[in-house]
Parts: sequence; C-alpha cells; structure tokens
Amino acid sequence: MPHYDSGNLLAVRAIMTDSIARLANAGADFFFCSDNTVHQALELGEPDFAIPGLHIAEVVADAAVLGGFHKVGILGTRYLMQSRVYPDACERRNLAWQVPSHENQQVVHDVIFGELLDGIVRPESGLKIASIMDELVQDGCDVIALVCTELPMLSSVTVWPVSTLDSNRLISIAALDAALCGDLPTWRGGAVG
Repeated sequence: MPHYDSGNLLAVRAIMTDSIARLANAGADFFFCSDNTVHQALELGEPDFAIPGLHIAEVVADAAVLGGFHKVGILGTRYLMQSRVYPDACERRNLAWQVPSHENQQVVHDVIFGELLDGIVRPESGLKIASIMDELVQDGCDVIALVCTELPMLSSVTVWPVSTLDSNRLISIAALDAALCGDLPTWRGGAVG
C-alpha cells in the first residue's frame, strides 16, 4: 500500500513481474490477478511478463457488452476509480462509464479499507454503497462493476438497486474457460488494445 500512496506504480509492477516469473517457473501457462487496483501497474511498460495473462478490466467490459449494457458505473478503491484502467476498457468497446463523485469515491474507499478488508460487513455501509449506486443509476448507468474483491460481501446485508458485474467472479470464470478450452490469453502486460 505505501507504493500506491506514494504513486510508485513501477515498484508494484516489479513485484508483480517477479511473482509472474515464479508462476512461469512453476509451469503455469498463463496468469490472472483478481486484484483490480494492481492492473494500473500491470499496464505500465516493459518488460513483458514471462507468461501471458488475463486483464480483469477487459473481462469485465466484455461481460458488460455480452449483457447488453450501455453505461457502466465503476466502484472500487479510490486508486482504481481515479485511474484509466476501467474507462479505457469501456471505451475500447464503445461503452459509456462513470465513477462516483470524489466525495463518494472516498466513502467507497473508506468502507473497503476501514471495514471489508477486516471482514467487517455492516448493513449501514451496504446502504451507503447502494445509495451511491442509485446516484450512478440516476446518471444513466445500467450496470455497476464491483471492481474490488471485497465489495460483493455487502450483498449479504443489502439489495443492490441495479445489476452488478462482480469482477472477481468474472475473472475466475474466464480463467477456468481459458484453462479448459486452451484458448490462452496473449496480453503480456503494458498497454491494452
């Protein structure tokens, strides 16, 4: 987290490059990472990763298209909501997108880091997130991408006001499909598209 706070995404990428090389040395054919925020670092330049990987935002954006959605609300960590990872993936598919206001981004971020990461699931926090979703729906979003591993935990204490795309579930399904079908990804880090 200190690397994110200081904006040192190259340090995050170096850690991930080493981790992916270890997977390759262990015999993995490809990798995937369910951590959405780290994809900011994965998208940075060279060197190529030792094995190809699935890009979580690409998988989620494909699911939005497949679902017939037109405008994606993006909820995740503040770091991710202020990045171009999901907007770029949406725009490559002619999908509109929106993130919450800066104030509401902080609310989402605080719920993630102050509660969910510690396994704390509060009904009042679920209602806060649902209210933020409502605002996105009022601005035309017809689906909300839950682009933080922990956000779906709140579905146990509240009802979402709109359809959601659970990034962790979607990337897991895509990885299973790739492994079973042998249709391996080709992305090796860096810019997508």
